[in-house]
Amino acid sequence: MKIFVRWILTFVAAFVATRVRDLAGEYAAANGFDAIFMFETAPLVYVAASSIITDALIRLYDEHYPVN
Repeated sequence: MKIFVRWILTFVAAFVATRVRDLAGEYAAANGFDAIFMFETAPLVYVAASSIITDALIRLYDEHYPVN
């Protein structure tokens, strides 16, 4: 049972990550970004507060995939 639960969690995480990646690309194109990096995959020394788009992506995700 634990293996099945881990599989489900991995599947859901990958599913959501794919949606977020697609929306981030859409957001980048619409807002003139050249690149968007995930903090976990690219160690950054400095990021301007104006570059943080987390709230905008959450809002966009909620608009595209509303909870029924």
